[in-house]
Amino acid sequence: MYKAHNVQRFDLILRALENYVTNPHECKAVCFCAGIEHAQLMAEMFVKTGYKAKSVTSQNSADIDRLAGELARGEINYLCVADILNEGIDIPEIDTVLFLRPTESLTIFLQQLGRGLRLADGKTCLTVLDFVAQANKSYNYERRFRALIGRSSKSIAHEIKSGFKLLPPGCSITMERQAQEYILQNINEAIFNLRRLKQEVSGFERNTGQALLLKNFLENFGLDIRKIFSTPGSWVRLKALAGKPDPSFNADSQYVKLLEGGLSRLYHTN
Repeated sequence: MYKAHNVQRFDLILRALENYVTNPHECKAVCFCAGIEHAQLMAEMFVKTGYKAKSVTSQNSADIDRLAGELARGEINYLCVADILNEGIDIPEIDTVLFLRPTESLTIFLQQLGRGLRLADGKTCLTVLDFVAQANKSYNYERRFRALIGRSSKSIAHEIKSGFKLLPPGCSITMERQAQEYILQNINEAIFNLRRLKQEVSGFERNTGQALLLKNFLENFGLDIRKIFSTPGSWVRLKALAGKPDPSFNADSQYVKLLEGGLSRLYHTN
């Protein structure tokens, strides 16, 4: 007996397939699931609604070559997987990718996306359906979308609002209103702790093509200046912690520490 929320969520998946996939009964799709039970459940629900689907997980990984062949030949249209197929499995015929859970690892996300980016005869495009779920506030949507659009001087929030105008030719991202609102809220409320700040400073010039200036950094992430001075102590200290030190900055200087303490009492002033 399927639980009501599983049936409801599966209905959303079917509607998305009908809206965005030319023929959901003829595509060659890989569905990345949350775990073994989820992959098996998804395959069962596809079959129950008239689709050709199977699941492959760590429990039946020996079947991967056979099932990959069935997907490539169109004998099945949906291969529901868990904890495999990130790398090392090559099915060029995949023309649809379904992300049915958020992945915390950008590397794994790109590996999974890459499963559908191989060229194959008769394959004209790749359709990716990413079903946004409630994620922890520390989940980094910035990095995920930055990896897709490449270098840009615009913030990811700006790209989302403007419809992703900087994507490569032939590529498009369609974001449904509710998903857009959720992701923009997630980005605005993202936890910029010291670890995140150092990470963003370290890759800022490479990711945005902008100079590593305090003004550019604050505007790109929509940050309040108090976040910089209340967490690491100062902008130059943050850069030093991120491996981008200013030659004139001496982190151990008593004068510098005194100055940072004074700045912390002034940054609230407009």
